[in-house]
Amino acid sequence: MHLSQVPLDFKEAWDLADLEGRKHDLEWVKEVGQKYLKCFHEIDEFIIHEVFCSAIIVRYGRANSAGRKKKMPGECFERLTEEEKDNHEFFMNLRNLHYAHSVNNYESNIPKAWINNINSSNPGFNQVGVIHERVIRLSTQEIQDIVSLAGKLLLSLESQIKKEKDKVTEIAKKIPISQLIQNKFPKIVTTKKTAGEQRKRKL
Repeated sequence: MHLSQVPLDFKEAWDLADLEGRKHDLEWVKEVGQKYLKCFHEIDEFIIHEVFCSAIIVRYGRANSAGRKKKMPGECFERLTEEEKDNHEFFMNLRNLHYAHSVNNYESNIPKAWINNINSSNPGFNQVGVIHERVIRLSTQEIQDIVSLAGKLLLSLESQIKKEKDKVTEIAKKIPISQLIQNKFPKIVTTKKTAGEQRKRKL
């Protein structure tokens, strides 16, 4: 028997695809976080730590943000403890207030003037500049926390995906095969003027 794939183009199918996307993001956070922990103490350069942490936080935030995708089901958070919910809020704030925006409590750029011999009887102006400070990396405990969160959310999300897949299967089976096959060779779109706009889904 030869199997062929044909696209599905109705709301429930796109919802399923969105949940799968969130699942892949959480799997990535879990896997990369675990690899990061293994080499954490071997990394000497701050920039490498920052690369790992930035990527993990952004990917975790993408898995849990609203936007164009179907929202992460609320049921996924019901099994979290209060401490885990606090951790989730911390990581989302870190994503939303630090990595997504430059004005926040995790980063500062402070203009200052440098003065020569400030405690002397004859202080003098030297120059002006900006002092930059920011959160460089997460602690090993925080990395463990986000890996644990990703794993726990994954378990709940997979259950929701199964329910959504059953729903899509039921709908797809009711569509005549001839109609499904019409989508066998959809028009391939690379870039267009509306790229980046909210996706319009046909029902």
